[in-house]
Amino acid sequence: MKVNHQFTIRWNHTDKSTFLYGTKLNFRPEETIFENVLMPSGIIIQEWKMLSTYDKDKTTPQLPILEKGQDYQFNFDYEVTPEYCIYFKIIFYRKNGTVIRHQIIKQKCESIIYPEDAYAYKIQMINAAATHLKFKKISIESINPGIIKHNNIEITDLKNTNILLNALNIVIEEPSTDIVLPLSNQGIQHIHNVIVARNWNKENLHSNWNILIDYLKRQSINKQIRLIGYGPQSNELAKALNRTVQSEVYITSHRDLQLAQTLNIELDDARNINVTTPNIYFNHEMQSDELNIFKNILNHARYLKYLDRSLINSEVSHETKN
Repeated sequence: MKVNHQFTIRWNHTDKSTFLYGTKLNFRPEETIFENVLMPSGIIIQEWKMLSTYDKDKTTPQLPILEKGQDYQFNFDYEVTPEYCIYFKIIFYRKNGTVIRHQIIKQKCESIIYPEDAYAYKIQMINAAATHLKFKKISIESINPGIIKHNNIEITDLKNTNILLNALNIVIEEPSTDIVLPLSNQGIQHIHNVIVARNWNKENLHSNWNILIDYLKRQSINKQIRLIGYGPQSNELAKALNRTVQSEVYITSHRDLQLAQTLNIELDDARNINVTTPNIYFNHEMQSDELNIFKNILNHARYLKYLDRSLINSEVSHETKN
């Protein structure tokens, strides 16, 4: 993500919105500890506003002014007991104070487009049977739609642009080791309208999974999506993403059964669609690779040369339904 602005929101004092009945609060420099074993679910723990008046709210504005129509990523940094027992609600208002819409966020990361007709907004942190909360911060980042970066995951700019091709070829980078080198520009120079998803296996796979799904769903509104893997792990991720976003899949025959099992757990919580049968463009068991003798030390990206350019660089759909 190309970050134009980054804002950090902390919870370092009480105000009229703070739920204090039976609450123990401990404000620390980098975090706030909230404890309340009797607080009912559905009640606001704390609220942050973009607009406020001190006479009425007894606090100053705590949220940044956002740009209309701009894409933002909201990141929520906290630990809660029991797990998943708080959620956030963002409410967008018109100038006359009426509500445009609201958005419920139960994950720790969410991409949101600030409404064109929004005048202000606020964020509510709401209890869902939590007893102990360690709140660190909320961060808001404005992003360029062409690139996403959160923690370690990165989705690159469009490369090898072909304006006549209304499709995105998204290459999922195979995780590298000290021996196997990461994907280079030379390895994808024959692929038009190509974007590379990198470092998706780092840090929190669950969070990165949701970032990728959100990105792909937005791109698939007006573009044909093709997911390309070239090694055991990138193949498994491409197949899993295909079950949540309408797309074509191009992979090699390499498998990672352990990752497949992990991704199946993620898919239990995702909306599954009618998947397409993957196109296997290189079968390492049936074809002879001149470098096969060195398969354990060479970059899997060498398999990308076997992609059929007439398929990936055209707008003709080559998918088949299961």
